[in-house]
Amino acid sequence: MKNHGKQIFRRVFAKGFLMAPLACLTLAGCQDTEFDEYYERPSWLDAPAWNILERRGDCSNYLQLVEKTLYSKQLEGSGSYTFFVPTDAAFQAFFAENPYGYSSVADIPADVASDIVSSTMLYNQYPCDSLGNTLDGYNTWSTGAAYKHQTPSYEVLSRDYVKGDSIWVYDSYALSWQGENWNNYRYLPCFTENYFKANGLTESDFKHFFEEGVWSTYGNVLDARVLEVSEGSGDLYCENGVIHLVDKVVLPLKNLDDMICEYPEMETTALPEKAQGGAWDFFKKLIYHRQGDGSYQFLSYAEDVEMTHYFEKMYPDLDLSTLKVRSYNMNPSLNVEQYSGNVEGETNYNSGATLWLPTHEVLEDYVENRILSYVEHDGWKESQESFDKAFNNLSESVLIAIFGSLFTDGVVWPTYYKTAQNLIGSNEFINGGRSGNEFASSVQNSAFASNGLYHIINFMPKTSAFEGVGSRFLLDPAYSYMEQVFTGTYSSTIYYNMMLSKLANYDQVNLGVILYPNSLLKAWDGIVYDAVDTRFENGAGTSVATSVNTMSTLGYVERDTLDKIDFEEDALQGAYDGWSFANSYNGNVIRYKKTGNVINGKPEIMVQSNWAIQNDPAQTFESLYDAGQMPQAATPTTDYYTSIIKDPSYDQYLNGNVYLVNEGSVPLFYELEITSPSGVAYVPLYRSAADELEIYLRADSALAAAGKLDAKHSHTMFKKYWDYAKGANTPPAISGRATILVPTDEALQYAIDQGMITAYEDMLKGAISNAEAFYPDSAAALINPYIIVSDIYPDDGTSNLYATNTWSCPNVPIDLTNFPVSTSLRPMSNDWEDLMSGTTRMSVTISKTAGDHRLKFAGRSYVQGQDVAVDAYGADEYSNGQFTNTVVRELGQSNIIANNAVIHSFDGFLIYKVRAR
Repeated sequence: MKNHGKQIFRRVFAKGFLMAPLACLTLAGCQDTEFDEYYERPSWLDAPAWNILERRGDCSNYLQLVEKTLYSKQLEGSGSYTFFVPTDAAFQAFFAENPYGYSSVADIPADVASDIVSSTMLYNQYPCDSLGNTLDGYNTWSTGAAYKHQTPSYEVLSRDYVKGDSIWVYDSYALSWQGENWNNYRYLPCFTENYFKANGLTESDFKHFFEEGVWSTYGNVLDARVLEVSEGSGDLYCENGVIHLVDKVVLPLKNLDDMICEYPEMETTALPEKAQGGAWDFFKKLIYHRQGDGSYQFLSYAEDVEMTHYFEKMYPDLDLSTLKVRSYNMNPSLNVEQYSGNVEGETNYNSGATLWLPTHEVLEDYVENRILSYVEHDGWKESQESFDKAFNNLSESVLIAIFGSLFTDGVVWPTYYKTAQNLIGSNEFINGGRSGNEFASSVQNSAFASNGLYHIINFMPKTSAFEGVGSRFLLDPAYSYMEQVFTGTYSSTIYYNMMLSKLANYDQVNLGVILYPNSLLKAWDGIVYDAVDTRFENGAGTSVATSVNTMSTLGYVERDTLDKIDFEEDALQGAYDGWSFANSYNGNVIRYKKTGNVINGKPEIMVQSNWAIQNDPAQTFESLYDAGQMPQAATPTTDYYTSIIKDPSYDQYLNGNVYLVNEGSVPLFYELEITSPSGVAYVPLYRSAADELEIYLRADSALAAAGKLDAKHSHTMFKKYWDYAKGANTPPAISGRATILVPTDEALQYAIDQGMITAYEDMLKGAISNAEAFYPDSAAALINPYIIVSDIYPDDGTSNLYATNTWSCPNVPIDLTNFPVSTSLRPMSNDWEDLMSGTTRMSVTISKTAGDHRLKFAGRSYVQGQDVAVDAYGADEYSNGQFTNTVVRELGQSNIIANNAVIHSFDGFLIYKVRAR
């Protein structure tokens, strides 16, 4: 190295002294000879790719093609590339039959030649045995992780038409231009044994795309076979990489955006055979859909001054005053070559997007008879303008859902057709789930793109967006306010749950959704939806968003009996005078039953929430007392229930049923004072759960005093403890969502007789019965175990248990054998420090009995470390089965609807005893 440094110094020094003596020049010449010898090309170094191909003599057409491009430097110089080189025989076959009329290399334009050469070069050197690998981190290979590799090929600028004007565009996946992304390199598919084996693929997967192709053990570039160049090898090493000879001329692939935008310009018969039959014209109209304000729904054309200046310097002869950044607002971004998708662990080298394109007939029929079934749509197929006019009657979400339903994130080979899912977001399977169709009978043609592939299919992939309970408000403009509520403005999680169905293998999902038409919402107080401020308002400008949202979520229920809400099957067998009950999405309880009337061919169903019950004068305490009934026992009058029918227009919903509120009806809930179409005034009432319990106990006592209730159905003793506890230093508190159990007189009397609790009279005297054995030595301690603060659990007669916290995954029932919920009881003890802190809540477990699925509650002991700190006792076990610890399933006894709560009569008791340490 030192000698080398002196040589360089001497050469530089000599250049500065041209008049030096000849002897010095002679000396410098000697030194130059040493320098040249030092850097003489080693005999062991392979020749550059150009020389190797030139010596072979069977690749002359390729070299002529390269000479028409700027890529000869890459073949002659240094670097690290992989060259896929068609032989002369491959070129002769290409000239004999190609759609462009080329009969020799001379006929191929320079720009086409550049595309062919650059798109069949890979950055980096990939011998055949590593073509299916990617470099993962520093000097580590991921075997079989790649089916494509990056090339130097890219299209920088292109022409596009916006509002009839021709403009220059740069394709990007971001509105903000970044210099490092300007090239948008293409990727070349390479199919190898190590990729196929690593991904569980077979030669039949390859044959589906390339029926006439020959599978090569050395690898295939599309249907071009890598040839053997020496014994057992397809590798020709060269100074600047490796050469693979192939038996076909490989033309540059279009990306999915090119296909969608260019194929519709041709007659169907002129389409490439693989592309024939697909609804490409529909997709072009979808991509270029303009919304009511004139903007594109899926595309953005943005100016970028920095980008414009950059390309003006690169192309000084072009007028780039119209240059725009073109990007998609949706996933996948079809014009991006480096699309890698959102699948965890996938990179540009093993991903892409798969388009499932139905035939013209299938897609047009589905759009005509399902998507546009509720709007005027004559002539929607005729032009872009008529297409836009029809779809602008619908929510913006409709075309987004169509777009997402026909794409899979990732490349789907035939082997993995059964597991392919769309991009809707709820993991729906393209083929319809477990009972879906087969690939061979469903896919007509397929072909690769540079950033993915497409399959021409003979069916419309189903999606809950158009087949589930959310489809009515999505497709019907008459329910657009409900669409605003459910799809994102207020409750986006709700819509996700509505999308779960058997299409995603959620077989048990069964929802009921009650929809209010816009006309009825407006009739109450002039409600309008303000799209600018994204809120609901009435004429006075008062926000009513909470009201609309709450009554919408009140009418969104989930149950495992398919038609329970319209009473095709009564899970409660008439126990509540025909009423059925459901826990809605927002946690409150609604009740419903048939009226006996028929509207539009469907049975009318009356539905009530606590708000409507509070407004109904027929169900005031005084009216019920005079009728000798418990609260909520009466049948409401017409003006005080929501009238609904099962959707008569569509009865094939995948994941439940839709119910429409009839005109002239009343809401399930409203926070503002309103007047119904029939002139009845409604006021916002907010009786607390404690107030509802108070009314329940007062009515009970009045009926018991009149001799209308026996000890199995009356709760006078509990009322005494409740009244006494209200005056205590720490009275019972009911907050949040609650399920309140009220033990019967018979059950509490049994506990008193057994010395398990202190009689009310003794409690008044300050006497404690059996204080050492049993804990309840105060009224509050006796009552709090019956206030379950975890959630609201109505007696609905279904086999599953539903609570608000289970809606994130509706098909998974709660474990009914041991599901713990918290109570209001906080035991106090000098022996157990954590109990003394007052933070410990005692809990009970909820289950449902076999056969009639009645709610059952059992005490749950509290364990601290290895010790039981608190014992729990239930009436069923302690009384030898005399009491069942279940709700009393009778009208007026249980399922009393309160604000954020439900009240049940309880055939049993729950007792807790603190153990001595």
